[in-house]
Amino acid sequence: MYFGEFQDLRNLNMPNSHDFDLYEGYYSEFQVTILCDKEAVNPADSLKGLLTGLGVDVTTVSEFTDVRVDSELVVVLQAEKCGEAFNTYAMEKGIMWLPVQFSHSTGRIGPIIVPGYSACYECAQRRSSSNGLAPLEPKNEMFDLSWSVLSGVIAIETAKWISRHTSSFPPLSLGHMIDFDAFHLQGEVNPIYKLPTCPSCGTRNQARLGAQPWRESDLVLGQ
Repeated sequence: MYFGEFQDLRNLNMPNSHDFDLYEGYYSEFQVTILCDKEAVNPADSLKGLLTGLGVDVTTVSEFTDVRVDSELVVVLQAEKCGEAFNTYAMEKGIMWLPVQFSHSTGRIGPIIVPGYSACYECAQRRSSSNGLAPLEPKNEMFDLSWSVLSGVIAIETAKWISRHTSSFPPLSLGHMIDFDAFHLQGEVNPIYKLPTCPSCGTRNQARLGAQPWRESDLVLGQ
């Protein structure tokens, strides 16, 4: 469904761009897991359909223990409910994941979390709170079209991440949180930095103080 849009990007012939990730069948090399509550108002169906349409091998699970640790990325829906618990689990297992929070028509996507390198989910929550960003409250209803729009954004961010080694289009959610109101079609992108005092991943909570040499380019280029 979305392959045509990626093909249009290739036809732009942008300087220094690589289009190895745009040929049909490329995404079949990757496996993505979607963690989703079966009773949630924002189901995984639309996101799974978009990724499957690209050829991605998608597995949908509802339990932490069913998540494939070899997934190129785990997309965690309803992170507003289970984000903190999964953050601990992902750090123990070394799972790369993308938290997605959603409330009625507003979503928060990211940041992509790479244990040991990037800011963790607790870093993101504490940074957001210190900047006056109110938490999204889970609701029992949603605006369906808004979730469809957000699913498209999540699918694009996922595709950018799994093709990061061959593409010149790194995901915006790497090192950033995308706050988007899909009903009014407006939002903002906020940088998220690793928090030295984070109780989950901060270096000040370890036996020694250590440098944090993480750079976004290292994750994209695999250096």
